[in-house]
Amino acid sequence: MGETYRYDAFISYRHVEPDRKWAKWLHKALETFKTPKVLVKKGIAPRIKRVFRDEDELPASADLSTEIDTALTQSRFLIVVCSPRTPESEWVNQEVVRFREMGRHDKILALLIEGEPAESFPRALCEIRTEITDEHGEVREHIEDVEPLAADVREGRDEATGFLKRMALLRSAAALLGCRFDDLRRRQAERRKRVLVSVGAGLAALVVGLTGLTVYALKAKDEAEVARVEADEARLGEKAAKERAIADGVRLADLSALGRVLVAAENLFPASPGDVAEGMRVLSEAEAAIVRIPDHRDEHDRLASRNSAKDKGSLRLLQDIARDGKRVTSGALETLASRFKPSAEWNDEGLWQAAITAIQDERANPIYGGYKVPGPQFGLLPVAQDPHSRLFEFAHVYSGDVPKRDPASGEIVKIDDMGVVFVLIPGGTFWRGATKEAGRNHDEHADSDEAPPHEVTLSPFFVAKYECTQAQWARLTGGEQPSWSFKRVDGFSALNPVEHVSWGDCAGKPGWLVGYGLELPSEAQWEYACRAPFDARGARDDAYTPWSGVADEKLLLDVAWTEANSGGRRHPVGEKAANRFGLHDMHGNVMEWCQDWHGGEYYKVLARSSTADRTDPAGPEGSGDRVTRGGSWVLSAKTARSADRTWSTPGMRTFYTGFRPARSVTSD
Repeated sequence: MGETYRYDAFISYRHVEPDRKWAKWLHKALETFKTPKVLVKKGIAPRIKRVFRDEDELPASADLSTEIDTALTQSRFLIVVCSPRTPESEWVNQEVVRFREMGRHDKILALLIEGEPAESFPRALCEIRTEITDEHGEVREHIEDVEPLAADVREGRDEATGFLKRMALLRSAAALLGCRFDDLRRRQAERRKRVLVSVGAGLAALVVGLTGLTVYALKAKDEAEVARVEADEARLGEKAAKERAIADGVRLADLSALGRVLVAAENLFPASPGDVAEGMRVLSEAEAAIVRIPDHRDEHDRLASRNSAKDKGSLRLLQDIARDGKRVTSGALETLASRFKPSAEWNDEGLWQAAITAIQDERANPIYGGYKVPGPQFGLLPVAQDPHSRLFEFAHVYSGDVPKRDPASGEIVKIDDMGVVFVLIPGGTFWRGATKEAGRNHDEHADSDEAPPHEVTLSPFFVAKYECTQAQWARLTGGEQPSWSFKRVDGFSALNPVEHVSWGDCAGKPGWLVGYGLELPSEAQWEYACRAPFDARGARDDAYTPWSGVADEKLLLDVAWTEANSGGRRHPVGEKAANRFGLHDMHGNVMEWCQDWHGGEYYKVLARSSTADRTDPAGPEGSGDRVTRGGSWVLSAKTARSADRTWSTPGMRTFYTGFRPARSVTSD
């Protein structure tokens, strides 16, 4: 059996004029309202019971009075009279909060007498606050936005005040009686017509002895008035339908624009040159739609407050716009912009053609051997030649700002916001691996999986000048910082190499590296870039040293951070001297993931293979571990050797393992 209440409704309002006047009117109108007999026969209550409205301003107190709290508890519905003055009343807000605490969220109505909903509804009327316990057992506050059912009696609209008051009364009464508003409105309209007919009949009876002409005149007048009202209603209905169709067309266009952003954020990834124009068009349309979202929100509140069946389609559109707009502005728009705006802004074909011509000039740049870059590389911008290596360098526009060079030294000026700097590595052939046996690439520290040394030929490719920094990782992934040094704070710098990342974090599918045109270097590319076996004139140097150009472990301290000199911490990238290709930290600082699976017997198999198999080798077929290279700040100089091969499972994360981005030269 359901609960019994002393009051059908509690009227909450600000005790100032005209709010008090409207509260008094509503109180009297509800308590004198009579349910149409047709509805009473269907089981609807014949009239509304008592309605509570406190007469006096509440006393100066932090809490609701006992009388008010008791009345709220004993009321089935809460009706809030709303105007721009209402949110200033802490008492009204407390009454709404108290009513919600009793679990009657769906029994709250609003009467909007002035102003817009956003400025007239008290805070508690538009949100439900609850405490929830998350998966970690922590209690936090959850806020749910709600749209109160409202009746609108604001002046200055097309309808007369009397009509608005009548509609507001019917909406409120329908909720309290538990019947449909349309049924109540239709029965009330029929009752009014019967009253008019009765009045006309009574007048006719009074003058029947005087003249029959008067009766016919009154009847004709009544019929003419009814016809005029019906014609006006039809005309206004047709006009409203046209206006609603036009407005819904704009809303549908905006909803489509927002939807295209969500689709593009999922599907236009990885970004390609052909996607830029489409991506920028989608961005432009969505940005225009976002500007109109506040207007859509206001219109939603207005339509919801009048609760007309004719507005249901428009309300659904506006609710969908609010939903997709929130998703778009919460990340999808920013994600899409990060993929296309940099390429659109930095699409400098003139700069690229100059770089392609210079690289192909064999006399000026013999190290490239006349190589012609197939065309502009998507997402890269030519920066300049390194003054020492004479190799060309390029800025990756997605990962940060285009770096600048020091005018005096020509060196890159390293700042937190700089993007990845790529070096175009010339193609060539070199001897990979090492062995303890006498002969080529002899190294007393060599392990069995480094042997036998074998020739490998590589095509030109791009590799990062520095290890990926923590700032670059954060910009590209949009996620939290995984690095141990970031969490520990000690010795932290945004230019520290990112670490505590797994192979899967970097290159797993679908991976963010691929999405931004990046990849991990193959093991062959990494060792070739580390050894740097050509000088700036293009002369090949096959002389083997355990480290890039360094044979003495003591001299390694000039180019690497290892356990011998790191001071027990990582260091910002690029503090040590570069190798012949202009690459920093190829030895030490953090160990670097490679693309390849590790295979203990792989070199032996490859050494017996054809030259074709040893051209751009992709490593052995899948096994349990991925290759890491270069040693680190916590390991010995031995593990930092150019030929040393270490490995880890793809999901492993350590505080000394990071990566160095690479990318292929593309022809599109």
